Formats: sequence, C-alpha cells, structure tokens
Amino acid sequence: MRWFLSVSVIALATVTYAPQASHAEGDDLAESLRGRPAELTVGSITSRNHVKPTAQAFPGFVLRGTVSEITARDPRLLEASANVRVMEAGVVEQLMRFTPVVTASLDTQLDIATGPDSLFRHESINDTIGKVAVSLPLYTGGQRTYSLKRAEELALAERYRFQAARDDVAIEAVGLWVEAWLSKREAVIVDDRLGRLKRLRTSLASRQTQGFASASDVARLDAEIAGARRSYNDVVAKGAKATARLGTLSGLPTRVSGELPRLSRHLPADKGQLVAMARRTNPNLQAAAADYRASIHQQRASYGRLLPRVDATAEYRYDMERAPQTRHRDGFTFGLSLKVPLVDLATGAANEADRARSDAALAREAQSLNSMEIEIDSLWLDRQSLRANKQALDDEVAARKRSADAARDRFSKGFGDLEEVIDAENALDDSRRAAVLSKGQAVMVEARLLAAAGTFKVAMLGQ
Repeated sequence: MRWFLSVSVIALATVTYAPQASHAEGDDLAESLRGRPAELTVGSITSRNHVKPTAQAFPGFVLRGTVSEITARDPRLLEASANVRVMEAGVVEQLMRFTPVVTASLDTQLDIATGPDSLFRHESINDTIGKVAVSLPLYTGGQRTYSLKRAEELALAERYRFQAARDDVAIEAVGLWVEAWLSKREAVIVDDRLGRLKRLRTSLASRQTQGFASASDVARLDAEIAGARRSYNDVVAKGAKATARLGTLSGLPTRVSGELPRLSRHLPADKGQLVAMARRTNPNLQAAAADYRASIHQQRASYGRLLPRVDATAEYRYDMERAPQTRHRDGFTFGLSLKVPLVDLATGAANEADRARSDAALAREAQSLNSMEIEIDSLWLDRQSLRANKQALDDEVAARKRSADAARDRFSKGFGDLEEVIDAENALDDSRRAAVLSKGQAVMVEARLLAAAGTFKVAMLGQ
C-alpha cells in the first residue's frame, strides 16, 4: 500500500508540473497551438459541401444531389480523408512529446557469493525492486516546438489536398451530368429533324407519283433519313453511357432531370479579382505553401539537435523482497540531465539536406502558382469567347430556321430543288446543336474557374 501511495504522489506531481514544463522553450508553442488551422478539417469540408440527397428533395438525377452523392462515395476521397486523419494523428503525436514519459519496471537480482572463500560460504542475496520513473524534457533546442509546427503544416497541406481531390471528383461528376443532359437535348433536336425529313419524304413520294420528282431524289432523301436515324442512335447511346456511369458512381436511379446551373453569378466580373482570390484559396497552391512552411520548420527542428538538451527525471524505488541485513533503498530520486552535443557530423549533413528540401518545396509552390494562373487565363478566355458567341449562336439558329422554312415552302410549291432543302435542314440542325453544346461548355468552364479559385461548392449547383 505504501508503494501504491508513493506512485500516486509521483503521478500527481507530474500532472501539476507538466503544463509549466511544456512551455519551457518559450512562447512559440503557445503561439503554435493558438494558430492551429482548426477551421479547415475534413468534417468542415464535408458539412459545407456534401448535401445528403433524398428521394423527395432530389428526384432522379438532379445535378446537386448527384454530385453530392458521388463525392460522398468516391474511393479517392475516402483515401484522401484517411490521409488527413494520419496527418492529424501526427499532430497529436507531437503534442504528446510535451508530456512526461512514465515507465514502471520490476527488477529481480540474485547475487551469489564468489571468491577464494566461497567454498566455505553458502550465501546468496535475492532482491526484487519495483521502480516508477518519470522523464520530462525541459529544453530540446526547439525540436519539439518546430516538430509540432511541422506536423500542423503537413496536416493542413493534406486537408487542402483533400479539398483539391474533392473538387476534381465533383467537376468530373458535373461533366458526366452535363454530358447526359446535353445528350437528351441533342436527341430532341435530331428527332425533330428526323420528323421534318419524314414529312418531306411523304411530300416527295406524292410528287414522284405525279412525275415531278425522280427516283434519285427519293433515294437521296432516304439516305438523309437513314443518316439522321444513325445520328439519333449515337446521341442516345452517348447519353445512356453517361447516365449509366452516373448511376454506378452515385447509386441513384438512372434518370437525368433538372436544368443547367447558373454558376456565372458566383464569379467576379474581373479576372484580376479571381486571380487574387485564387492566390488565397486555391487548394493546390495552399497545399504547396503549407509544404514549404513545413520544410522550414523541419530545418529549425534539425538545428535543435546541435543545441543542449535538458531533462528532468524522478524515480521512486521500492524493495519488494529485501534481503536480510541489506541497506534500506526505498524512496524518491530527483535529478536534472544536461546533454551537450560536441561532435555530430550526421546532423550537419541532415541540415544541408533539409535546406535542399526547402528549396525544392519553394520551387513547387512557385510552379503551383504558375499553373493556377495559366489555367485561369485559359478558362477566362474560353468563358469570354462563349459569352460573346452566345447571342451570335441564337441569331444563327433563328436565321437558319427562317432559311429552312423558306426552302421547304418553295419546294412544296414546285420551286427550288431537293438539295437546297436538305442543305438548309442540315445547317439548321448543326446550329441548334452548337447552341446547346455551348451552354454545356459554359457550365463546365465556369465550374472549373470556381474550382481553380478554390471557391467551388456543391451548393452552387442549385436545388
């Protein structure tokens, strides 16, 4: 019982002393703990961007619910989430290095007398000694503090990589949904064209019986109808493949419904504002910056190995089976340990390697910045081109429709030829499909711009 009470005294003293000792290396640790990036976690990213769909809220494949479900199920994000937890556990590990280490041991010793007179002695000493030792580093030259800061930066970088992976998965899902949506609209356009060609075929057959159309005209129109039917089948098959992939990735019923989202309202009017925003929030750039800061902290932690180290130790020992006529050795022992490295060539080489790693990390950060700005420049020009062409495409569709109507009217009255009608119908079909495709391209460009800026959220995709 006395031994148990003694151990309790040591544990209480350790708990009381540890918080003071934890700050023995200055205010850097407190600053580090206050500045820990708690606002960006896997949980916050998920709660901010993942909206659990229900059958009532998201009937069929409405875009927001589909993308939300895909990002919740994608194995790449599950892996990225696990990597974040690994890094966060590393932060806890470094924090625990500021706490004392408590060890318990049980030693048994058997001493047998030897020597010239051992033949005349039959003595042995059998001791069983229990020990509880506490060790607490007081000063490590900044190794613990900077190792903690490095772990925090690595965890932050991994969270940003998770965000980048989530954005990539979401953009891929948006692309699949837009492809399926466009296929449905294209199928309507091609089906409308097929109906017009069939009606023209009926009119042409009537004219052939009256002797006003040749067999070659009928064959020419039949070939055009067959081509339109083939085009319709291709469009339907493309949409079916995209829809099937959505079904596999999301586990939702295979049906696409809803309209394209309006993402332009989430983008600034000026490209400079978007670039400035991206420099602050682009996940790949922020991950590279965090990696660079982690490399700087690693350098400082390595320098600490060249500085003195001070440890406090405390031990309580109790002779559980004391041999007769032996000295009483129960009690506490306290001490301080000072270690001064005199020659450590390996640490010097490690410091050089850490400096080189920092240079490489800084270069990667610069490359991430260049890649981000180039991507935004390209996407912004694409967006400007699509916006400029939008009205032109609408005007072209209207003009092509008037031209096709006029060609059919002239042909029905016996003026003009079949080729003129077919050319007008083909031109109308091409312009209508181009107008629809430009809408999908605009959505994808704007989604990629938001992702490049680091501000893309699933909630932006509408209801």
